[in-house]
Amino acid sequence: MRQMLDNLLHWSKDQLTGNSETQKEPIDIAPLLERIVEFYGSMANAKNVRLKYEEPESVILKVDPNYLGLILRNIASNAIKYSPTGGEVSITTTTSERLVTICVSDEGKGMPPEVLENIKKGRPAKSSSGTTNEKGTGLGIMLVHEYAELNGIEVRFESEQGKGTKACIDIPRSGAQISFEENTIFEHKPEPI
Repeated sequence: MRQMLDNLLHWSKDQLTGNSETQKEPIDIAPLLERIVEFYGSMANAKNVRLKYEEPESVILKVDPNYLGLILRNIASNAIKYSPTGGEVSITTTTSERLVTICVSDEGKGMPPEVLENIKKGRPAKSSSGTTNEKGTGLGIMLVHEYAELNGIEVRFESEQGKGTKACIDIPRSGAQISFEENTIFEHKPEPI
């Protein structure tokens, strides 16, 4: 419920002010990820979902911390929401010369291809209930798409129904640029994760 309210407040503020511009600043990714893991630890514990987190090295990125936080919170929340009791959600970070990639993987319900296609095209995707009937609106994933674009971040999904979902966020390191191909921000890969 708190996540939905947070999403709605961010979105409505942007709509009312007509300002969706980012306020990029240098931030260390490690503390941001730690806060997200701490925040969602109780949600994971309540469902008996193991939240596995590999602490990244200290990496400074120039991004809007509010938008990146919203992106990560939505993806982590969905991973826990769609994970079965006793399942596992893992958050990993890898770095290269050009990118920092944060991946959130779950063992949950997975997404059907038509949902991924709607997300890819920026259309609302019908929200489904979580594994313990948690409700959603579909607004969060639309904001992930919008705010990732505003920040020059690429978000990729791999998902197979009944096997789970892996969401990866590619963030350019300072001075690096990512070139995006048309309609490749989200993709469906039917092979197991």
